[in-house]
Amino acid sequence: LTLAGPGTELTLRGRVGLKGEYPVAVRAAGNIETGVLSMFVSPVRLRGPLRLQLSAYGPASDLKAAGFVELTDGQISMPEPPIAAENVNARIELTGERLTIARFEGLLIGGTLKAKGGLRFTGGEARDIDIALDADNVYLDYPFGLRTLSKAAITLRQDGEAIVLGGGINILEGSFRDPLTLEGNLLSMLNSPPDSGITAERNPYLDRTRFDVGIKTDAPLLVNNNLAKAGLNMDLRLAGDYYQPSLLGRITLEEGGELYFAERSYAVERGVITFTSEQKIEPTFDILARTRTAGHDISLQISGGGAEKVQTTLTSEPPASEPDILAMLITGKSLDDIRGNDAASMAGRQALSYFAGS
Repeated sequence: LTLAGPGTELTLRGRVGLKGEYPVAVRAAGNIETGVLSMFVSPVRLRGPLRLQLSAYGPASDLKAAGFVELTDGQISMPEPPIAAENVNARIELTGERLTIARFEGLLIGGTLKAKGGLRFTGGEARDIDIALDADNVYLDYPFGLRTLSKAAITLRQDGEAIVLGGGINILEGSFRDPLTLEGNLLSMLNSPPDSGITAERNPYLDRTRFDVGIKTDAPLLVNNNLAKAGLNMDLRLAGDYYQPSLLGRITLEEGGELYFAERSYAVERGVITFTSEQKIEPTFDILARTRTAGHDISLQISGGGAEKVQTTLTSEPPASEPDILAMLITGKSLDDIRGNDAASMAGRQALSYFAGS
């Protein structure tokens, strides 16, 4: 049997028994344009010529394979996260139950990508998974406007029945410049009820996948938007599983950075965001920043998270009540200096939205 089409010419030969153990002896050889395979691996998209020489033999219940599959100057992409690999040259070899990545290299979003390792197929399942992937100088604009240049050494290994995605990602440099509001973007997300992680139908391999990936910054990641101008240092670990990931570790704001609320600048004296839950992504805040207005040194503390609601606390030197401090931050005057109930009422309404970024 010969299949032919644009970029494709594939010849199939062999026989399949219809009795007993249904013995199989089949051979396939030729070339395929990988674009026609995209429908089977969606949302991954493939392009490029694929050359193959494969044979399958043995009883239908325990097939063995031999041969190779070779991709030359191919392209592999996916929409979420937005990843595109080009100039991919790969060769996968099959021997009996064993699949081996003999060669895999290409360009990944401005950087380089290499992979090696293999796995074993038995009883229709992938077993003994041991794959390593190295990426260098990869640019990524994901997620939420975070732009980074990174290197990564990622492993996919089997540990009993679990499949562990491990290794580490080092962020060489990065920035976040998109505008945010605390009320609309951050606090609503942090205080929303956790996702139960239940889905109608789970992929059996993803259901067994566990995370153990370190994420570190080699240089401070620059945040420069309507809320802050500060450097962030990250020392995190992605944990949990595919359907319920978690984050452990901490993010530290560099001293001397600035926070912005209602067009006023606060100098960061302490800034630590800690993640301790192994069940979900749940940050806890400990941030202290200061500003000066109306002859007062004002301290802003942001605390809480996790089981506690995120709160802001204002204190001053010389001491003043929190309504007075809010009035000074909004108008530059204390409540006693604001004449008329309308002005005081206006200050109160502004105070309600002061830390919401609106």
